[in-house]
Amino acid sequence: MTEAKMPDALRLSDLHEFCNLLNLQTFVGRIRRSRRIRHGQSALCQQYEADFFRLFNPSTYTRKL
Repeated sequence: MTEAKMPDALRLSDLHEFCNLLNLQTFVGRIRRSRRIRHGQSALCQQYEADFFRLFNPSTYTRKL
């Protein structure tokens, strides 16, 4: 029988000796939520950067129909 791998968040935090399952689920949930928020903010920033580039560099941006 193989050993189950620990989630990265738990393994990297060195909390695996002191956590019970309920605390682990809360901890991993918070990390996943913060990753989703950061990912959304990153996508929004990239969209604004692209719009800014197109606004101030119209000659380099050509739209193909």
